[in-house]
Amino acid sequence: LAEIVKRKQDGDYRSPDRVTLADYLNDRWLPLKKSQLSRSTFDSYRNNVRLHVAPRIGSIQLRQLQPEDLDTLYAELLIDGKLNGAGGGLAPKTVRNIHGMLRKALADAHRKGTVLRNVADLADPPKVRTGGAKDHQVWSADELRSFLSAGCHGRPLLRTLTASRVLRSGRQRTAPASLCRGRRCALN
Repeated sequence: LAEIVKRKQDGDYRSPDRVTLADYLNDRWLPLKKSQLSRSTFDSYRNNVRLHVAPRIGSIQLRQLQPEDLDTLYAELLIDGKLNGAGGGLAPKTVRNIHGMLRKALADAHRKGTVLRNVADLADPPKVRTGGAKDHQVWSADELRSFLSAGCHGRPLLRTLTASRVLRSGRQRTAPASLCRGRRCALN
């Protein structure tokens, strides 16, 4: 209570009804989290607030924030969230990370009584695909053996590394022509 009185006398107090999302994140939540997070995580949170959250929904009063505001934010970021001048959307994983940050911040606000509920729990962040596409074809043992024994002009290490990459990704059934000096290393 004494701190609130002092902040009010200093002109620094804002009623919880008037605190915006950007004010809460920048002035209250992030400073408290700085010592609890790794530097890279803190920097990521700060940049996401500055670049993506504050410009789009930062002016909404914290207590007026609705799940639909977050859903709209996520949709906009997926469509036009890149700020590199080329346009385009952010990856679903990036938007989901932003959702995770907001969920944590609003959980803290809810726990401390600043908001009545955590609206991020009710929002719908984008789904993130796990694993690769199901239509990838992976080499069989015979195809791999054929590739590794193909005449790629004395470059066995390069063939092995390429095979390892192809096996991991499952995206390619022939070696790139550039590795075989213009000849295709076919895999029957």
